[in-house]
Amino acid sequence: MPGITTPGNRLWAEPHSRGPWSLGQHLARQLANILPADPSAGLESAGRGDGSGFPGQIIVQATDDALTAARTIQPGSAIWSDGSRLENGRSGAGIAWQEPCGEWRARSFPLGKGREVFDAELVGVVQALQAALKMDDSVPITILLDSQAAIARLRHTQAGPGQELTLRAHAVARALQEGGREPIVQWVPGHAGIEGNEKADEAAKLAASRLASSKPLATRFFQLKSGHAAIGAHLHRIHARDSPACEKGDAPAETVHHVLFECRE
Repeated sequence: MPGITTPGNRLWAEPHSRGPWSLGQHLARQLANILPADPSAGLESAGRGDGSGFPGQIIVQATDDALTAARTIQPGSAIWSDGSRLENGRSGAGIAWQEPCGEWRARSFPLGKGREVFDAELVGVVQALQAALKMDDSVPITILLDSQAAIARLRHTQAGPGQELTLRAHAVARALQEGGREPIVQWVPGHAGIEGNEKADEAAKLAASRLASSKPLATRFFQLKSGHAAIGAHLHRIHARDSPACEKGDAPAETVHHVLFECRE
């Protein structure tokens, strides 16, 4: 939206010490001074939601009850997510989970500049659901986060801010549900000394402090979006591979949907 970012917030058009500017870099700099929003991370597409609710459970309890529930979460059954935005405009998402053996693991997802905390929180939910989908387990999975705004957005798919990320979250949650694992999104009060929430917060802040590799990620995103990614279905279509089958599993066609939601390799 106009006014959210300033020209100096566009990393892809900022000067560097590797030599003189090329014509393309000069043009990018000029665009940075003209465009009201940062396009480096892509643009959110809006569509007509189907009105469906979240494919699973959403639990928002009173503060004391939510804290009690969070403290009784068993290792191996929950993933904590969070989002962060620094004063310099960089944002990031983080997830953390505890293995059944008690060991903590965390992942950070730098988002660069041009995103709000709301977006980062939703990215955290999407990444947590995707991590749950890849885990070889049969127990229900609970995603815990401290953003009630993000949870409210997950309740519907109507057009508006966060719709694209909500649709992605619903798609992964639906895949979990169809696999017999009921996804649960649960609110937890933030900064209340809950270890999982603190771990996710640390991962999100670490992500926000890092530069996002937006160009390679954007390239891969548009390749997947357009159906031209270097995966079996496309390679077979252009006669670069004899079969469209997944070489890592037993799927007859290595499609974008298979790579993102089904393949465990």
